[in-house]
Amino acid sequence: MKAAKPTNNRVIIKLTTEKKKETIILVETKQEEPKGTVVSIGPKVTEVKPGDKVLFEKWGAEELELKGEKHIIIKEDVILAIIT
Repeated sequence: MKAAKPTNNRVIIKLTTEKKKETIILVETKQEEPKGTVVSIGPKVTEVKPGDKVLFEKWGAEELELKGEKHIIIKEDVILAIIT
């Protein structure tokens, strides 16, 4: 898909991928926090804007691929925080 415009209170987020060194962890593994950058917002979105880095809940997200990169579309109320 080349482009998409979210409707209502939905937000398109480009997923953040962190590059990590390969290491062996013996104690415990930490789940990655679901985070990304807001790419596009629907007309009823009030709390975030394109370019904001955000944390969001994992469930309720619809995955899509835009210009060969992974994105998700979620409702605004699933966003937990804006990362500053």
